[in-house]
Amino acid sequence: MSISSIVERNINHTKQYQSLLLIGLVSMTMTACSASLSQQSEKQPSFDVSKAVNFTTNNQQDVADETQTYKNTQVFSQQVSAYITTQDSQKQAVKVIRHYYNAINHQDYKSAYLDWSNNGAASQLSFEQFSQGFKDTLSVKVNIGEPGRVDGAAGSSYIEIPVTITSKTVNGKVKHFKGSYTLRRINDIPGSTLKQRMWHIYSAKINQIH
Repeated sequence: MSISSIVERNINHTKQYQSLLLIGLVSMTMTACSASLSQQSEKQPSFDVSKAVNFTTNNQQDVADETQTYKNTQVFSQQVSAYITTQDSQKQAVKVIRHYYNAINHQDYKSAYLDWSNNGAASQLSFEQFSQGFKDTLSVKVNIGEPGRVDGAAGSSYIEIPVTITSKTVNGKVKHFKGSYTLRRINDIPGSTLKQRMWHIYSAKINQIH
């Protein structure tokens, strides 16, 4: 074998070795890249559809709960407001009865007469008849019971106030009465006057007990 042949064969072997080495390096590089990508994939959190659905459902429930709480708060506020309004209205009605008997005690019969509806006409007496009815009265005391509820009808409100009354005549005789007054007021409707929206005595059921 000639020297040139030996040299040529060594060159070919070297090229083959280099090719194998290059293939090996490429293969190792690809394997390393694949492993790196695999590790990155493991580290990267995946998107869980079920969790997203649960979050949306829970969020909707929270909104529904808050809405219901708001509605309950509104209802409660309205109930409190109605209760306060009723309490104020009852107190105003009681004040009319107290004013009525205070006026009688001071012989201010005109003011007492005007505590009745329709400028006194609801008493079914003229002012002269009304005032004459107290000519023998020296003093009068009223005890007011628990006011009834405020009822509405045909643009008006009504309330019943129970009372017990003790009167003393000018000759010292004591009389006792028991019963109730029904008071009426016009509701807050357009065209109503301030006086109409105030409580006035509408009717009375008073009986002497002894």
